Amino acid sequence: MHKSKTAVYEMMRPAEAPDHPLVEWQDSLTADEKSMLACINAGNFEPTTQFCKIGYQEVQGEVAFSMMHPCISYLLHSYSPFSEFKPTNSGFLKKLNQDYNDYHAKKNVY
Repeated sequence: MHKSKTAVYEMMRPAEAPDHPLVEWQDSLTADEKSMLACINAGNFEPTTQFCKIGYQEVQGEVAFSMMHPCISYLLHSYSPFSEFKPTNSGFLKKLNQDYNDYHAKKNVY
């Protein structure tokens, strides 16, 4: 697993294995609700639900991030207030900046 990808996974879902299923349906959702969610999200739950609100996928060896539609997050009962999500975002940005700085420091050495 790529270094930055591993760091992000440890921060966003520390209790899970990296090969954890991409989507976990809430027990309270009916089949109709699941169908509606699939329709809203164009039937694709692959990268954008990996971290629920923030998803990633590898693009040419790098990690690309995407945001999940707020309606999907709400309907999956995973919404959290911004005040709770802000510290996670701050830590996330710090890790990405460190990875960026490490990349340029190593690039200049070679």
